[in-house]
Amino acid sequence: SSAASDVYKRQILYAGILSGGFAFVLQIYAQKNISPAPAAIIFSLEGVFATIAAWYILNQVLDINNLLGCFFILCGVLLSQLLPLVQKKYS
Repeated sequence: SSAASDVYKRQILYAGILSGGFAFVLQIYAQKNISPAPAAIIFSLEGVFATIAAWYILNQVLDINNLLGCFFILCGVLLSQLLPLVQKKYS
C-alpha cells in the first residue's frame, strides 16, 4: 500500500510540475523566440513527447495503441513538413 502511494505521489508530481508548470514556461518562451512553423511542429508533437516522458519517467507500459498513435503523429508531422520541400524541388 505504501509503495502504491509513492507511485501515485510521483505521478501527481510529474503531472503538476513537468506537464503543467515547466512545460508551460517552455511553451511561452518558445513562442516568443522562434518562428511560427517550428513552433507548430513542436506543439503538434506534444503527445509524442508526453508519451515518451511517461514511459521513461513513470515506467508506464506502452501498448500497441500508444505506439501506433506516436508513430502516426510523427509520420504526419514529418510528411506535412517534408512534402512541400519535395514538391518544390521537383516542380
